[in-house]
Amino acid sequence: MAEQKNPTIAIFDFTDCEGCELQVIALREKIIDLINKVEIVNWRLAMEETASDFDIALIEGTPLTPDEILQLTKIRKTAKILVALGACAHLGGINSGQDPARPRLSKNIYSTDYQLKVDRAFPLSHYVKIDAVIPGCPVDQDYLERCLSELIIGRIPKLPAYAVCAECRAAQVSCLLQEGRPCLGPITIGGCGAICTKNGKECTGCFGLLEGQNEEALIRIIGKENLDEQKNIFLANENRANR
Repeated sequence: MAEQKNPTIAIFDFTDCEGCELQVIALREKIIDLINKVEIVNWRLAMEETASDFDIALIEGTPLTPDEILQLTKIRKTAKILVALGACAHLGGINSGQDPARPRLSKNIYSTDYQLKVDRAFPLSHYVKIDAVIPGCPVDQDYLERCLSELIIGRIPKLPAYAVCAECRAAQVSCLLQEGRPCLGPITIGGCGAICTKNGKECTGCFGLLEGQNEEALIRIIGKENLDEQKNIFLANENRANR
């Protein structure tokens, strides 16, 4: 019987802060166990490019430039499984949240004659089909470890089917909505461990919209203006269809 080879993994980043990749590194001793079960063939933060084909591609960041978009399409043709790593890849993240202000900011930072190279920021799914998502901003380490463990054995990780509110209740966190604060916990996919709300911060939806969520009910509670403001960063691109 032929020896079964470890799956090959490549990690890429487009326009981003690299915070999600740092979460991979921050797994420390846990990542050593994972690495022993895979072959990392491409990762700019750790090695030079050594392979053009691989089983699993993890992509962090938003493809903004023509070169990044072209690279994304090439990765999609090569990878058996393509994973969006973090909110920028999954939802457009901070980059898409700057879309409305980008023209004004460019004129203030550069000059009134400066011509923007990018008008809009889109998630990976705007350009190619993605197979799995590891959400968050940055990704949660425990959730990341679980997803990587599943990918290594050939299983596609599924997003949780419960809201952040469930994790708040389990951790006995006081409801921020009851304090009159615009929290997106009721309409956001759980899995983050309610890290923001545990620290007194409103949920801004970095895991994406929960399927079947009741956005209208939340609007009645916090008002559309507050909802739009909170959603601007992470959920603006949620409903853009895959191509």
